[in-house]
Amino acid sequence: MVQRFHRTCMAVALGGCAALAAVGLILGGFHPDDTVGMLIGVLLLIALVVGVIGWQTYRGPPALRQLHAYTEACINLRSPSPLSLRVPDEWGELTIEVARVAQAWQEAVETLQVYHAQAEAADNYKQVFFETLRHELRTPLNAVMGFSDVLLQDIDGPLPEEHRSSVQTIGQAGQHLRQIFDNVIDLSAADAGWLTLERQVVEVERMVQEAVLAASPAQPGSVSCEVTIAPDLPAVNVDPLRIRQILVNLIGNAFKFTSAGHIHVHAFRIDTGVRLEVTDTGIGIAPEVLPHIFDHFVQAETSRTQQGSGLGLAISQRLAELHGSHLEVQSELGQGTRFAFDLPPAADS
Repeated sequence: MVQRFHRTCMAVALGGCAALAAVGLILGGFHPDDTVGMLIGVLLLIALVVGVIGWQTYRGPPALRQLHAYTEACINLRSPSPLSLRVPDEWGELTIEVARVAQAWQEAVETLQVYHAQAEAADNYKQVFFETLRHELRTPLNAVMGFSDVLLQDIDGPLPEEHRSSVQTIGQAGQHLRQIFDNVIDLSAADAGWLTLERQVVEVERMVQEAVLAASPAQPGSVSCEVTIAPDLPAVNVDPLRIRQILVNLIGNAFKFTSAGHIHVHAFRIDTGVRLEVTDTGIGIAPEVLPHIFDHFVQAETSRTQQGSGLGLAISQRLAELHGSHLEVQSELGQGTRFAFDLPPAADS
């Protein structure tokens, strides 16, 4: 703004010089006597004075030049030199006021930098807290689930039948609690940007089979599960642990919300890589709930009798997004649900 004002003043001054000189020459041409010659000299002298004033204005008073340098230093987040104002009265108030604004802006920037540093420190503390919490809570949970398995396998002697169902409940509750805890930690890490992928070149079939085995209940009842793997699938460049986590969540939900029917897990090739689909013939999702199905702590209204925290689909969506994909869902209430997402192929596939 200051430089634009300088250029305007310079243009006006030079234009005035040219106009006065032209007028002087014209008058001198029509009246070549001594009086007119004196007038010509006066006009030329005025033009010279205006030109000098314009040049000084273009250069800018020392205070304005100092203020310009101060403002540039503030904008570039450098430490400006202190202002020492020695200005004429006509520039004083404006210059001092602008200097105050620049000083206040610099102080605001410094305050913002302090707050940003504090926020980063708090974010680091939060990350350490979650990692410590993950370790401290998973250790006793693993012990509870491990000892329940030992009891159910009769390693230390036969378990009375009247106690077997109670031990099974303990093991199931421990697994459910660990799943909720893992989802909360993973979702917090993904939202904060801490969650990173450990990509590997892996085969799709092995990941899918492991996920189906982990997600299938010990007693599936009247629900059948079919797995179809296309023969021409390329290897994919993914984090296998996280892809299995997505599949386990989707297949587990399919078993949870399908009391009787069929589940189909399908992997096939597409132009951009590999597509994985999990389809069930369960209760489906209501249309008003479907747009919010990936929100935190959201479950379908029809599933209130089922266990769950409403975090499985949210974390699955975030994991798919980290792989450059996203979960697609199609559902009709009472007819079933289909989830799908894509995986990128390995570079040499």
